[in-house]
Amino acid sequence: MVGMNIELSTLCTLLRLDATHPTAFEQLFTNFGPSTLHIGGHSTDESIWQPDGKPTCGQHPVITQSLVQSLFAFARRTHWKVIWGLDYLINKPQLETDEAAYVSSVGGSSLLGFTMGNEPEVFSKHGFRPADWGYNNFIASWNTDRNMILARVPNAHFFGPEACCQTGWLPTFLQDEAASGVISTASHHYYYYSGINSDAAHITIQTLLSQQRMNQFILQASSWVSAADKYKLPMDITEMNSISNGGVHGISDAFASALWVSDVLFQSAALGIHQIDFQEVPGAAYALFNIQGNPQAVYNGMLFYHLATSASVVLLPSSLNSAANISSYAFRGSDHTLRVVFINKTSQQSKVSLVPGTAYHTMTTLQMHAASLTSTSGITIGNTALTSSGKWTMPALPRTTLHTAQVTLNIPAASATLFTFSS
Repeated sequence: MVGMNIELSTLCTLLRLDATHPTAFEQLFTNFGPSTLHIGGHSTDESIWQPDGKPTCGQHPVITQSLVQSLFAFARRTHWKVIWGLDYLINKPQLETDEAAYVSSVGGSSLLGFTMGNEPEVFSKHGFRPADWGYNNFIASWNTDRNMILARVPNAHFFGPEACCQTGWLPTFLQDEAASGVISTASHHYYYYSGINSDAAHITIQTLLSQQRMNQFILQASSWVSAADKYKLPMDITEMNSISNGGVHGISDAFASALWVSDVLFQSAALGIHQIDFQEVPGAAYALFNIQGNPQAVYNGMLFYHLATSASVVLLPSSLNSAANISSYAFRGSDHTLRVVFINKTSQQSKVSLVPGTAYHTMTTLQMHAASLTSTSGITIGNTALTSSGKWTMPALPRTTLHTAQVTLNIPAASATLFTFSS
């Protein structure tokens, strides 16, 4: 479930952070186990393939053989897979094909597939294409590029349509392309809020964590899963974060965002989303890492979800009878445990009564918390923080012996808590 979307324009930053502190930085990736790194964003559509050139990662990235080699060497060391974004706007299919062929030859089994065109339905809006350019133009060009790539890389697979804003593009794209067999995964982007208009001034921690906004996400994501299920394809959100355009300081980098990330991941798993790639621009408000490569709030939220679901879990139907803004999720682990998560998005402590069943005799507690929802530092999981070497070690967890069928659980304010019940 846990992945990252790296803007091609900041790929050099990621590789530089790795070169500066390779052991610690790579540990931050291996903490999640094998996962996926999506190289995407608008900068992919402005990139140019110059195999023997000098790699640059700015507004108009220059992609070279050495840059591709460095990325996949990093991916193999961390045991992550790669989705590679190809330029679409420049419209030079031969260069795109040459790039795809080289990326495929270097990536091998570490390459999951390609994307082409980042949020294509807004090309006209942003002046990248004429005002009358629409889906039919997109798919005609997309198919031309796809066929040229397949002629050079017959086993190539694609993710698409990488849409963001027009709900009709995903089902139409899958209807047109799924039968070809080259679409391995349906993909869409999603931001909770836009950070590029006047609405950004009205975003607060409370609106980020509101159930109303979560319900809007559930409605959208459910429709994507249904569209992908029709063609027996997994559904990925290949770019997501709290507030677009870098986020908002005091919200996107606060502990509230760690709770939001965990909540979104649990909810997405319940909906049938296959994976979420969180947008990463080092140093941005919503970043997983600061410019020194240290993990931020979003990273901790991802880590809590990973730790809670590390035992090959199966989600169980559950509901919480409460007026408070608390999310709950229940699942069964392959280790025969019952795991229940409560995410308290309020500043008030709550108590919850739960009946785990007589088969369980002990309970452990793992909690992610900080001083408050607004905290931008001091986030711990199990009262343990990540070390300077990037490691997080599971502490000895508080253990309770159960003597009755019903237990009363304390859910601290502003926290995410995992209760694990064992026989």
